[in-house]
Amino acid sequence: MESTGNDFIIINGIEQKLNNPADVSVRLCNRRTGIGADSLVLIKPSDKADAYMQFFNKDGTEGRLAGNAIRCVAKYLFDNNINNVASRQAEISAPTANLTIETASGIKSLTLYKQNGKISSVTVDMGKPDFESISLPTTLQEKNFPFPQTLSDEQKGKLPEKAIVNDTVSIEGIKYETTCLSVGSPHCVVFCDFVDKVNVEKIGPLFENNSVFPKRVNTEFVRIAGPNAIKMRTWERGNGETPACGTGACAAAIAAVLTGHCHFNEDITVKVRGGDLIVKYTGTTVYLTGATSLIYEGSVEI
Repeated sequence: MESTGNDFIIINGIEQKLNNPADVSVRLCNRRTGIGADSLVLIKPSDKADAYMQFFNKDGTEGRLAGNAIRCVAKYLFDNNINNVASRQAEISAPTANLTIETASGIKSLTLYKQNGKISSVTVDMGKPDFESISLPTTLQEKNFPFPQTLSDEQKGKLPEKAIVNDTVSIEGIKYETTCLSVGSPHCVVFCDFVDKVNVEKIGPLFENNSVFPKRVNTEFVRIAGPNAIKMRTWERGNGETPACGTGACAAAIAAVLTGHCHFNEDITVKVRGGDLIVKYTGTTVYLTGATSLIYEGSVEI
């Protein structure tokens, strides 16, 4: 399955047991010797939500939350009526449906949008972003920062008092201003003038493995493309550059709000190489919306 070019191998672990999913992810995500994907996603039973989502990067490391993957899982659950999630909806003919998915970062609520009886796009409530340095973790420290002048006093009251905004990280002698936060996964956002000219393959690993981030970090390179539009490229820890990143889109949009580039509590279009994602940051939570699609189904020997 895929969303904005971010592709995933989804395995129904409710109906079949998968041993050593980390090793299986390395094997199956390989685009030459396996199926090929950015990550492997395992759907498991949950006693707290409609299902549990566990996902592994293509290097075998386990992640905590993936915004695009969880939206694909929601489509898979509904379209295949796993755990009767489709038949349990109050109004079968309604244009939307709702379900919950448990993750390592907590339970997430999702709204699914139907087209011809199938799910075409999904919104996920990603929860409240975390701005504490210990949560990423990072040796950078959150500080008071100047709120954008366009915000009302009420809006300012919904933003964090302290955050890592426009703090400096040095890479090979070059100083980059970064905004860092966690949206279930840790992110470092770097604003730049020409995102397409950034050598992400070279710079991305240097951010990921910098001593400032002892457990590694995802890095977004972002250009302001309009009043409520940004263009983004992502280097994912454990995956390399990917066509899109859901948590990265959320982090980039939030960073754009905190730095005054985009508007608070409004839809922000995040342009990635695989298409567009829509993010809204309300201060108390962040919503991620985008299309999802099934590429193909099949079986594989493991």
